[in-house]
Order: sequence, then structure tokens, then C-alpha cells
Amino acid sequence: MLKPKRPLSSSASVAGFTLVELMVSSAASVFVLAGIISTFLFLSRSGVGLGQYNEMETQARATYQVFGEDCRTATDASWSDATTLVLTVDGDAIVYEFDASGGSFIRTANGNSQVIADEISAFSFKAFDINTNALDVASAPSTAGGPAKMIQVDLDLSRQEVTTVRSTQRLISARFVLRNKKVS
Repeated sequence: MLKPKRPLSSSASVAGFTLVELMVSSAASVFVLAGIISTFLFLSRSGVGLGQYNEMETQARATYQVFGEDCRTATDASWSDATTLVLTVDGDAIVYEFDASGGSFIRTANGNSQVIADEISAFSFKAFDINTNALDVASAPSTAGGPAKMIQVDLDLSRQEVTTVRSTQRLISARFVLRNKKVS
């Protein structure tokens, strides 16, 4: 038989949580939530940094591929200054120049200019003669073109998103041989 329910009196105990239990569980929840949020932020920033390095690597690879093809087919090379190289390819002048104000490496062929690398913080051309002796492009660019048989490009690329640390990468190209250029 069922017993009738008694009305609750003021002295009857009611099941529930005490204030101390609620405070302890709230504090534990805050620590768990803080751990989850910090892990999420760390993974997000790492992903952005990885994307920046990937983009720099892709851009450098494409830059060196285009520059290398032009060097290998060039019949002459000359510098008007330390950051401007003119390659003669099939009788046409192809100009490679570094724009320090914009931090970009520009290729100009047939009047069409194309930025092939950007966000460059440091740049230099290096030239070498047929015996691999370094030629002074920085101080005497006009005299480096004649004996130059190999050319190297050094780039420092950098990227930074709003919420991340700056990602930088120093890239030094192989020495591209001017196969069609005759030197003595």
C-alpha cells in the first residue's frame, strides 16, 4: 500500500548542493575552460604561423624558378645599381629590380611588370666569375656584369598577421649559371 506524502516542514532536509560545493565546481569549471581556450588560441596561432611559412616557401620557390629560367637562357647580364639586374634573353631585356620602399622583387619583361616576391626585409644580388670568384655588385655594379657567369639572389622574407608574431625566413638561391653567356 502507498503511504501518503507528508507535507514538507521547515525542519525536513531538502536534497541539493551546498554553497561550498557550488563554489568548488565553479572554480574547477573555470580552470578547465581556461585550459580549453588557451589550447585553442595556441593551436590557432601555430596554424597561422605555419601558413605564413608555407606561403613564403611557395613564393620563394616560384621566384627562384622564374629567375633561374631567365638566367639559364640569358646571353648577357648587367647591373645599373646593386639592386637592378638586366638580363638579355633572346635579344630582349628582362629587368629584375628590388623596390626597397615596397619591399618587393619585380620582374619587367616586354613592358609588363610583375611582383614576384613581396614583404622582403633584406635583398642582395651576388655575382661570380667563371672560376667562382665573387664579383663586387654592391660597390661596383657596372663592372660586375662583364665577367659574371653565375648569379645568386638572397632574400629575407617576412610575414605578420594581426594577432601573431612575425614569421621570417632567409632564403639564399643556388648560383644560377648563365649558360649562354660567353666569358673569357
